[in-house]
Amino acid sequence: LRSLVGSEMCIRDSVRTGLKAVAVMTGAYALGLGLEEAGFDVAAAVFLDQAAARNYRLNRPFSNALEGAAPPGDVLAASGLSPGQVDLLAFELPAEPFSTAGKRMAMADPRADAVAYLSSLLERLRPRALLLLAVPGILTARALPNMAPGSAWRAVLNVVSRAGYRAAWREVEAADYCAAQLKTRVALVAARPSLPLPALPRPACGRQPSLAASAPWLTLAEALAGLDDPGPSSPLPAAYAEAMKYVPGGGNWRLIPERLRPKLMGGAAAVDGGKTGFFRRLAWFEPSPTLVAHPAGKATMLIHPYEDRPLGVREYARIQGLPDSWAVGLEPDDAYRVLAAATPVQLARALAEALRDEVLEQVPAGRKA
Repeated sequence: LRSLVGSEMCIRDSVRTGLKAVAVMTGAYALGLGLEEAGFDVAAAVFLDQAAARNYRLNRPFSNALEGAAPPGDVLAASGLSPGQVDLLAFELPAEPFSTAGKRMAMADPRADAVAYLSSLLERLRPRALLLLAVPGILTARALPNMAPGSAWRAVLNVVSRAGYRAAWREVEAADYCAAQLKTRVALVAARPSLPLPALPRPACGRQPSLAASAPWLTLAEALAGLDDPGPSSPLPAAYAEAMKYVPGGGNWRLIPERLRPKLMGGAAAVDGGKTGFFRRLAWFEPSPTLVAHPAGKATMLIHPYEDRPLGVREYARIQGLPDSWAVGLEPDDAYRVLAAATPVQLARALAEALRDEVLEQVPAGRKA
């Protein structure tokens, strides 16, 4: 198996750059680990989810984790840095306000206050560069119900521009950066006008190796190889487990006998659409679909390729690129949520490396732009 996919499959030799980062995360510390692998010292870690903060403290008991939208002054105090000394602000926007899978209340959702928090951090910390990650649904979301589609993303771009940054952005697929997961995100990179504007990194992996991507996608089988303990998982209702006996790896509800579907799926059985998450069993030799907070839900199932159970929380951690040495220490519901919300380590590292190489190390030593 590629890279011997073991307990530390995603942890490569880090470089030491002396660059300082502040990371604001909606989920587990995978984004921070990616920054560390790219050579950044994460001087302050801010968690918008309390369970994610507990998970971080379990693994880094002597680190200074902040919970919620900590005031910018507290973030600077925790980092030991002054305004202008932060090289990179890495920021995950919450998915729920903008995702097409939810109510999509956008700026009317209290969790979208993270946009205002981003603005306050940019103004007070004055980082040299910004890495922002969001769900693709933000590109077409209405900021408020009476506003035009796409207005939510324009509001974010205005925040970045008003703070004095030039930005570039596009959708990126985590599997293209060798994560074992099909997880699309909008990635925005921004820098102060005196610094070069980076290009987003080219894919390193692809469905088929090519000139653009030298390696094939990492598969679920490779990601989970050698993992003896899948960790706790949500219980699968008996009726669902019985139905899954009809579904082979890579299949879903379409392979369940038609006579059983109405009882299992309710009204969804008669509704047009793909419904690919219903009674979904994963395929060994493909990347995992996007991890979800409820892998035993009938519409969002992530069932093991041959065992009649959802993926366990340690399997979630492997798919997100976390090392086996990273303890979870949360009840399954909390663990699923914070692990699913995280940015895969491999994607975070690739984006951070691009900013490191094209922007932050272009200024001569001893000078800060």
